[in-house]
Amino acid sequence: AAEVAAAAAAVAASAKRKEEAAEGAAAKAARREARRAAAAAEAEAEASRQVAQCAAAAAAEEERERALRAAAEEEECVRPLLMAAEAKQNLAAALMVYEDDDD
Repeated sequence: AAEVAAAAAAVAASAKRKEEAAEGAAAKAARREARRAAAAAEAEAEASRQVAQCAAAAAAEEERERALRAAAEEEECVRPLLMAAEAKQNLAAALMVYEDDDD
């Protein structure tokens, strides 16, 4: 009877060790999965940051292009006015010379 009890105790101890080992392996696997999930989340966050940077750069480039187009359009509108003002000044100068010649 004592031998049976000792054998039963040994089997119980072995089962307990196997259960503890299984729990340890499960905990290790859970930690590994948590690290993998954290790394994946960090990679996704980095990708999101890069997308945001690209979007901001594209928006800035678009704004620069819009400003350049606006400046070119403004120059197109102003150039004829400047040329007309210059022609008016030249005409006024020519009239002054002509009036001086009359004296």
